[in-house]
This record gives sequence, C-alpha cells and structure tokens, in this order.
Amino acid sequence: MVLAVPVAPPDAVTTLREDADEVVALSTPSDFAAVGEWYEDFSQTTDDEVVDLLSRSTGETGEAHPGK
Repeated sequence: MVLAVPVAPPDAVTTLREDADEVVALSTPSDFAAVGEWYEDFSQTTDDEVVDLLSRSTGETGEAHPGK
C-alpha cells in the first residue's frame, strides 16, 4: 500500500512507514501543527456531501468504481 499526502508532520510519516509499503509526503515541515494551516481553503465536508460521494462511487454490488 502506498500512502500519499501533500503535507504531514515528520513524526507521523515515520510512524506510518511501519504500516505502509511506501509513504510519500510532498512536505514535512518541522513546525507542523495542523493540516488546515497548509491549505488556502480547508473547509469542512458535510455528512451529506460524504454520503453523496460514497453513493456515487459504488455500484449496486457495493464495489468501488474508480473514476466515477
């Protein structure tokens, strides 16, 4: 499994490497405090948005359909 993230604290990347085959983090700032600090817009996703996206990503069998 490859875990890819745009930004992460260095200690988290070290810990995640124990469980993932590969961890890719574009930025690992030493002064990392919160992920939202690194985004221009880090607004919350509503429950309704999540339910809608999940329902659109699965077929009747419940299997994921990439690209939808």
